[in-house]
Amino acid sequence: MEKRNLCTIVWLFLLLTGITLQLHAQHIPLRNPSLEGTPSGKNAIPHSWYKISGTPDVQPGMFSVTLPPANGQHFTGMHSGPEIMEGIAQELQNPVKAGLQYTFSFKLAFVTVYSFYTCYGNLAVFGGNSPKDTAELLWSSGPFTHQQWKSYTAVFTPHKDYKYISLWAYPTLPCHKSKIGVAVLIDDLSKELQQTVTATVRSTPSCNNSNTGTASVTITGGQAPYEYTWSPGNYKTAVIRQVPPGTYQVTVKAANGVQVQKQVTVKSSTLDAAVNVATSSCYYDNKNRINVSASGGVPPYIYSLNGDSSHAPLFDHVPPGQYRLVVQDKQVCADTFALHVQPPPPLLVQVTVVPPSCSATGNGQLIPHVQGGGRPPFAYRLNEGPWQADSVFSNLPAGNYYYEVKDQGACSVSGTVTITSTYNNCTLIMPTAFSPNGDGNNDVFRPKVYDNISRYHIRIFNRWGAVIYDGNNWQTGWDGTYKGAPQDQQTYIYICTYVDGRHRPQELKGTVTLVR
Repeated sequence: MEKRNLCTIVWLFLLLTGITLQLHAQHIPLRNPSLEGTPSGKNAIPHSWYKISGTPDVQPGMFSVTLPPANGQHFTGMHSGPEIMEGIAQELQNPVKAGLQYTFSFKLAFVTVYSFYTCYGNLAVFGGNSPKDTAELLWSSGPFTHQQWKSYTAVFTPHKDYKYISLWAYPTLPCHKSKIGVAVLIDDLSKELQQTVTATVRSTPSCNNSNTGTASVTITGGQAPYEYTWSPGNYKTAVIRQVPPGTYQVTVKAANGVQVQKQVTVKSSTLDAAVNVATSSCYYDNKNRINVSASGGVPPYIYSLNGDSSHAPLFDHVPPGQYRLVVQDKQVCADTFALHVQPPPPLLVQVTVVPPSCSATGNGQLIPHVQGGGRPPFAYRLNEGPWQADSVFSNLPAGNYYYEVKDQGACSVSGTVTITSTYNNCTLIMPTAFSPNGDGNNDVFRPKVYDNISRYHIRIFNRWGAVIYDGNNWQTGWDGTYKGAPQDQQTYIYICTYVDGRHRPQELKGTVTLVR
């Protein structure tokens, strides 16, 4: 029976009977890792190693090499160049396997004089299936010039199975001193090639108010399939999602028993946003602006204002009102703001209209009154004329007017108003009686003026012809007293003169009855 068939039968038997095999990592021993040997001039190699090229040396003591061993009593020296290569090899008890990761350590040093003048050291590790086979370069130290022992660790993953590894003094750069310019001293190899795996962990933050973090582990150099165990949480997958902030430990076990542990921290999201609301200078401008600054988290950011989304952090010409602003990053972490966009109060103006006394006169007035809003001082104008600080516009005839009011910040309000005259005929009418009894009704004798009069003068006489009132203000009138004493109920004579709105002198004579 062929060996392959026998293995298959054994495996099926173990599977059916419930017996499991404990798998282990492939750790391959190295014979004589301290490179002990017998110095005997050229062509001496350490025990259990093959000479595969040139004349390696068991050191110290050969060719003026005096560096003490790093471990044990001896070490190996090799030198190479374009015309000669030196190296040693060892047959492995078990071949290294394709796709698996291995590691071993050693110490290296460089010597400036080794048979010939040298420039640098460089060690190369090859895999092959015979002592001299250099099928695959597994690892290289790169050029170095330190002359004391320094520890190195080679980590490699072969692409094929190999029975041998070989160590070479390996030239990669030219040397101006000689044709043989690379010298390597090597000692204190680890006792085995250890199969290892490399675990790479990554994470994304968790949002501040919800569990949205992720963590993952990626394995290279191991034998699949892998078993994953996360703590805390006891998750069993390579990627864990929807987790809170914290530190997590993952243990990964490869199919052949190799294990690795890693820690990864899921941070809290650093998303931070600030909002600036700049309102219009004037109520009706509609120049309100919302400006957002965002940092941290996972860009790019999306800005949403009452459900309308944008990648730009600026919202312009925003009408007054209540708004909900959401700043969201790529991870869907978000900051939310409740905003009230409120421009300054509107400039409110009420206009008082004083009509002209009659249609033919120009003594009307417009007086805009600021009722609220705006920033004083205010300026006023009519019909796009010059601005003035006084709010009273006088000497206006009946007609239509366009008024404007503005504040210190050039916010303005405008409107139209019409001045009409109650009386078409311009005249002055004298009452025929009055009753100064203090009842608030018709207590004063004065004219009703429906004209733009000037130079008003009136005298009132009693029945004996004595002047008991002399006045020049038609708005004041006579209260029925003389030198503070109330006058008797009787009929009095008046003589009134004035200049009317058409600049013509007028005279009125008549009587008025004082009634108690």
